[in-house]
Amino acid sequence: MSSLVEELSERRSSTRRGSDDIHLRVIGKSISPTTYLATDYLNHFNEVIMLLDMIVDMPDLIDELREWQPKDYVTHFAESGLSDQDLIVEAYHAALSDDRDTLYAITSEMERIIQDTIKATMKADMQLDEISLTMLCSSTTEKLRERINLASGVINSGAASVAQHHDTSLTHTSINDTQETVDILFD
Repeated sequence: MSSLVEELSERRSSTRRGSDDIHLRVIGKSISPTTYLATDYLNHFNEVIMLLDMIVDMPDLIDELREWQPKDYVTHFAESGLSDQDLIVEAYHAALSDDRDTLYAITSEMERIIQDTIKATMKADMQLDEISLTMLCSSTTEKLRERINLASGVINSGAASVAQHHDTSLTHTSINDTQETVDILFD
């Protein structure tokens, strides 16, 4: 199977090398020449993981977590101030729709997980005890890290490669996982 994935990847890259100048412009940039997607987008979610890791020791950071807002790929880069932001957005629009759609599905799920966690920290204006807060943060970071790994695979190798090498059913798990954790904590 890996030879099929390698063949598809090489075919995709060789077709692009011969047919468009975007491929040449993304070489050496923070954009995958295979998919035309940039892993820098995942920093938007890694920031949440860092906050969750610190909240247990510094509960005041919950306020910062509550201020987090979802951003789609294009908005994230349009507001990034990166020197290559225009090329990153142009390359995104040139990416295969399967890759973009799979990345969107994974990151949309991450957004829902984060939003459920934020809601949990505000549930009935109750302050979570340290154990409950630790459980919530640990559960959320574990789910986010799994999905970041999948998203990174899509960005670097393409949706077809990720489907060949990973359990992509992870992206179809219950969106209510975080809410179920919250319900347990408050019961």
